[in-house]
Amino acid sequence: MRLIHPVLYVLLATAITTGTPVYGQVASQPAAPRKWALLVGVNSYQNRNLVPLKFAERDVTELGKVLKGGGFEVRVLTGNQTIAKKYREELQKMLKQLNRNDLLLLAFSGHGVQVRVDNLEQPCFCPFDAVPSDPSTMILLSGVLKDLRNQGAGTNLVLVDACRDISDANRGSRSGIDGNRVENLPEGTALFFSCSSRQRAMETEKAGGGHGVFFHSVLEGLRGNPSTRDDKGNVTWGRLTNYVSERVGANAALWFNENERQVPHKVENLTKVPPLMVAASGAVEKELPPMRPDQKLRLGGKLGGLLKKELQKDKADPAIDRKDAILDGADKIVDGVLNIIRDQPGNRPNSDNPRPKPKEGKSRIQPKAKVADAG
Repeated sequence: MRLIHPVLYVLLATAITTGTPVYGQVASQPAAPRKWALLVGVNSYQNRNLVPLKFAERDVTELGKVLKGGGFEVRVLTGNQTIAKKYREELQKMLKQLNRNDLLLLAFSGHGVQVRVDNLEQPCFCPFDAVPSDPSTMILLSGVLKDLRNQGAGTNLVLVDACRDISDANRGSRSGIDGNRVENLPEGTALFFSCSSRQRAMETEKAGGGHGVFFHSVLEGLRGNPSTRDDKGNVTWGRLTNYVSERVGANAALWFNENERQVPHKVENLTKVPPLMVAASGAVEKELPPMRPDQKLRLGGKLGGLLKKELQKDKADPAIDRKDAILDGADKIVDGVLNIIRDQPGNRPNSDNPRPKPKEGKSRIQPKAKVADAG
């Protein structure tokens, strides 16, 4: 006989005594605004002229976790999932479900280029299968804005972490996204670029264990930094962008070179109160740095040993319930994971073993193309 979970008893009792449905909304109430997010991050590319990045995919993966916790319906594309065709398919699926009350967030982390289309330089984001000379393989910013104008949500927010307007004499065109050329921004839309015109978008291990400088600050703000919360404790778009603009410039100068400038740039046409990004929650969430390879090996050995030990207990004593043995093993595995995480340099209180100095960050800009001699 299958027993009913105690939580279900509470839900059923509530429905019977109050007449309120357990799931869903009362039909007479208007639908609450929904929040959607499509996140695209690319570390490596098919085209050899686009140099690999280290943390673009981690940017959007971590962003997706935070947004899910904030009530967003999230779709994350990384690696070879980021081909232009796949991105367009996922965006169209999402756009068909939106209405004027909804919030849509698009985020792009990777390389950007300028491509000439119809005699105009068009800013583009590079998906996995991008060919710098072929606009059809790119995600054109003008195309993104066109989709949002035709079928977007009531509020559309676009985050772009890529280099902007960097001169490249060998290519004869720019290898970054020039946001200053954004025209006819649809109503209810805002673009937030990781840097200003003629600046580089940087990434480094110093940013939360490995992020772009821009998305590191975005994540800090969304996780509930006091500067991004209103008087009710909610994280709003306006407070978030102000915080990110301040922190990115300061961190770029601190982590790279005091002469290295990275100043985020915002272009918006918002006619409503800045939208709510993440509702009020408890304490500020802290991101733990990723585990090092040696720590992963230690963890693997510890987990294997614990599992083997619990299985041996099960065989030695028939009175031990197999389910209980597995649960006991799971508890010990969790404890082992937490101990290893706490043991990372920088996480231990009063640690005498400081975090190793990370390597310098890499610019999110493709290298100058080699040009053969004409003769």
